[in-house]
Amino acid sequence: MPRHNLKGRSRRAEPFVMLPRYLLECPSWRSLSAQARALYVHIAVRYNGRNNGCIAFSVRDAAAECRLAKDTAARAFAELVEKGFLELAQPGAFSFKTRHAAEWRLTALPCDRTGAPASKAFMRWRPPDPPRSETRSQKRDAPVPQSGTVTPFPRRKAC
Repeated sequence: MPRHNLKGRSRRAEPFVMLPRYLLECPSWRSLSAQARALYVHIAVRYNGRNNGCIAFSVRDAAAECRLAKDTAARAFAELVEKGFLELAQPGAFSFKTRHAAEWRLTALPCDRTGAPASKAFMRWRPPDPPRSETRSQKRDAPVPQSGTVTPFPRRKAC
């Protein structure tokens, strides 16, 4: 049982990752792949309450932690960025003498680097409209080609 201080707060509370219901029920979360969901949880684990915008996580680290291939982890990062769950705060690079991992920002939380409020861009994402098929009336009303535009079949030569 944890001990509490004078203000009623526990001294050694176990850290946890909170996934609010509005996040889990939005269309963008439901459209995520299983790999992207797992990656989001692993990034959220690295958030300690004061490092949003400075969460260092490379594609190779993500592949190792989530047990994915490197290219699959890169696609999961791209999916999370496309649907508004992550923003790239600082790109990673191999051009330094030491490796430099990309730094990420969770859009569900306020940014600790810049002080910007939570953008929650994932709430504005909508699935793309399905392609519309041509109706019978649209096919019927299509313009008919004028005579002379279609070349006749070549005639066979007599033997």
